[in-house]
Amino acid sequence: MIKIVIYFVVDLTGFTFEIIKMIEIKNKAGEVIYVVDADSLEGVNLAGVNLQQANLSKANLKGSNLEGVNFKKAKLNKVNLMGANLQNAYMFDAYLEDADISGANLHGANLISANLSCSNLHESNLESADLLIANLIGVDLSSANLSGADLRNANLRFTNIKEANLIGAKLRDADLQGADLTGADLTGADLRNANLN
Repeated sequence: MIKIVIYFVVDLTGFTFEIIKMIEIKNKAGEVIYVVDADSLEGVNLAGVNLQQANLSKANLKGSNLEGVNFKKAKLNKVNLMGANLQNAYMFDAYLEDADISGANLHGANLISANLSCSNLHESNLESADLLIANLIGVDLSSANLSGADLRNANLRFTNIKEANLIGAKLRDADLQGADLTGADLTGADLRNANLN
């Protein structure tokens, strides 16, 4: 067999090339479920996107618009969500351990059975959020707005809830052992059967 190789010399002087960076978001099986046309996820708009079971651990989503995103069973451990818009996000059974969610808007978010242990939610808006059976051990909820939030059966052991707004919150059967409620507003909160020891 004879192989012929032909070389062409092309002058590309004066042409401009644009490098396009893409970020692939994968699920736990390693399959690509969404592609973002950006070189960073900070400040990105992913409103309404389905990121069910996505692995975004340690991602920087600071200031991003994640309104209505489906994060069901997603891995978001050590993620940076500072100041992000997570209004009405679906985060059922999501893993958010040691995440920075300070100053984020989680109004009406579904966090049922989510694991937020050791996360920072300082000054976050969790008004009307559903945190039923959520793991909030060691979480910083200081100065957070939890008015009307559903925290029934939630584990709030050793949680910092100083100066938080818990007006009308449902804390029935919640475990608040060792929680710091100094200065928290519990007006109209349902604390029936809650563990306050």
